[in-house]
Amino acid sequence: MNETILKHIIFSSKFVIPEIMLTLSIIGLIILNLISKSKKHVAYTIVALAALIVALITTIPMFFIPEQSAYFEMILIDKFSLFFRLLFITSTIFLILISINTKELYDNNLVEYYILILSMLIGMNLLASSNNLIMIYLALEMVSIPSYILTGYIKNKQIPLEASLKYIIYGAMSSGIMLYSFTYIYGLTNEITLNGIARVIYTSQIPAQFILFLIILMMVGIGFKLSLVPFHFWTPDIYQGATTPITAHLSVASKAAGFALLLRMFFSAFSTISEGGRIAIGAPWINLIAIFAVITMTLGNVVALVQKDIKRLLAYSTIAHAGYMIMGLVTLNEEGISAILFYLISYLIMNLGAFYTSTALYHSIGSYNIEDYKGLWKNKPIAVIAMAFFMLSLVGIPPFIGFFAKFILFAAVINAGWIWLAVIAVINSVVSLYYYVYVIKVMVVDYPDKQTQSIMIPKLAYSLVIILALINLIAGPAFKPFYQFSKNSAKICNANSQCMSKYL
Repeated sequence: MNETILKHIIFSSKFVIPEIMLTLSIIGLIILNLISKSKKHVAYTIVALAALIVALITTIPMFFIPEQSAYFEMILIDKFSLFFRLLFITSTIFLILISINTKELYDNNLVEYYILILSMLIGMNLLASSNNLIMIYLALEMVSIPSYILTGYIKNKQIPLEASLKYIIYGAMSSGIMLYSFTYIYGLTNEITLNGIARVIYTSQIPAQFILFLIILMMVGIGFKLSLVPFHFWTPDIYQGATTPITAHLSVASKAAGFALLLRMFFSAFSTISEGGRIAIGAPWINLIAIFAVITMTLGNVVALVQKDIKRLLAYSTIAHAGYMIMGLVTLNEEGISAILFYLISYLIMNLGAFYTSTALYHSIGSYNIEDYKGLWKNKPIAVIAMAFFMLSLVGIPPFIGFFAKFILFAAVINAGWIWLAVIAVINSVVSLYYYVYVIKVMVVDYPDKQTQSIMIPKLAYSLVIILALINLIAGPAFKPFYQFSKNSAKICNANSQCMSKYL
């Protein structure tokens, strides 16, 4: 028996090589910090980037192997989880690069910073692959705890510390409520794997009202991670208080991790395949998701209209986009999943670009206040053009990639029969046009109230902004490879998949 377990552990280890390499790099950073007498951060940055590149290289070959379950169905290795691994690693590489030129981090120990970032990445990778309630919770906490610390990483300022405290309080409460729902789910089904839970719920006579109640409790934790209304209150304060690179990373990678959990949870544990296609089981939770989508996108866009700080504006924009993306779940088919995945790729490009442009401009004008962007067209035309590209893409204006992301998502929702939901989403997109275009108008049309000293933007930050702006523009008309990749990654390994029988 022990020999069988050992063989399976060895067999499973080859599917977590990226996470093993990241763990070794964390140990290497700690040792390097202990033995190095140099105060320069170059060596630490090189080690962190090298670890991410190795993780990327070791992840790609897994796309060409059959889907597998590992560690006795605790994690699943399918194209769905590998898609998110690539997304997380890419976002983290951008985070490391933009952090090099972030002056808010100059006086802090970057070793600790990189260790927390890499630890968070390991947690996100595991969360996207988790098929076990305990594993889900452990991975979620592995994502959350570094996030809390990174939010308040600038120790000599009050705002980041206050934001970090709020984040911890909200996070602890929401994860506790979600864990409470997990205990009831286990008590009802006597199963801990998602596919096992689905089998019991489908064949049992558990009252639908009670299942729906447990889903609502579970959505407190997932909704917190996704900034769904009414679990969104932490978002604007944390986004404003954290350093902008961390804010951008939370808005993209952390949110993508939440969507990975949401999709796997509902497709594996609360739905099954029947003769007419995939159906929801246990309770009519699809209507609940539609309600979340409507109130989230509406509140996010309406409140964003009055924001004067670019980071708070993008925070409410993030809330609105979470409302758009969650619509794909109501379709309950692979078309909806692929639409969400493609939207996440697009969102990484345009949202990272918007935050990184604000970081670059902060280097120049020392402010995140939108009113201080007046007249920037004359001094920083390239940065203004890049910001305009990202704002228009977030609205969904062609030819930028954001237009194609929204078009594909809305089409999937309409094809599934949710026409009224797509109409509300279109109306919300029209509302969002005002505050996105307002930022462009301030930069291009308005004259500055006073003369401010303009400082050169660091070349690396400028380069990242330009690269993302070009990708945003070019990847719009050339969206097919990205969408095809999303379609190929949309099949989730679950109780109806053969991957469940491929472990020793």
